Amino acid sequence: MAHFNCFNINNSKNIRNPWNAPVRFLRRCTSTMDEMRHWEREGAPHGSVIITDFQDAGRGRLPNRRWSGTAGKNLLFTVLFRYADISTIPNALTLRIGLAAALAVEDAVPALAGMVHIKWPNDLMLNGRKFSGILAESDGKNVFIGIGVNVLQHDFKHLPRATSIMREVKIDEAGLRLRLFETLLAHIAGGLTNDNLWRERINERLFMKGEYVQFLAGGAETPTVCTGILCGVSASGALLLGDNAGNSREFIAGEISIAACRI
Repeated sequence: MAHFNCFNINNSKNIRNPWNAPVRFLRRCTSTMDEMRHWEREGAPHGSVIITDFQDAGRGRLPNRRWSGTAGKNLLFTVLFRYADISTIPNALTLRIGLAAALAVEDAVPALAGMVHIKWPNDLMLNGRKFSGILAESDGKNVFIGIGVNVLQHDFKHLPRATSIMREVKIDEAGLRLRLFETLLAHIAGGLTNDNLWRERINERLFMKGEYVQFLAGGAETPTVCTGILCGVSASGALLLGDNAGNSREFIAGEISIAACRI
């Protein structure tokens, strides 16, 4: 059980970490991903978590993407997964964590039941707008999972395609971040060990599934523009794009172009 001085400096409590590993809280840092890499080298055990109120240099999946937000309003954390053999890393790890996060949000906020969608490969959406992102990085033996969730933030004037839980359900609950954080950890741990139906569950809530989409395949700097019907994800977690003849292609890298989506 980890001792965690969270969100109210005058009140500490024991966070329920399903990996029975320590949780570190930082009021401010460059990024929880960077801090976890340092801690890993110091011997942090499997399942350790770093969470912060504010990141100076939070980043997304692509080099030019930054994750920014209002201090003290959101969830920003990284979990360390240590694997003895890289071949034992669960299949489609980022998508499966996205599914766990989606289920956790709906569990913690029942008003959102059935509303959270997964945008391949690593975002969560509410009403067509992004409110959560997942970043998975590996050094060849460890996996670092960074998660950002917009919880209580209400101002997104420079991010028209972003939203938060509070904006969608009009709640401002002091204990929501803490409850959601514990629920997220529990769902992630359970989803990586017990969920044999992850592909079906992801396909059920896949953003834009069944619609005609524009897909930017390959690297971020020189993507190949593809179009087709978003059919779902494969057993490996690849995105499946189909044509009118019923044929489909698999893509392991790229992203759906939100600018081309009808939202």
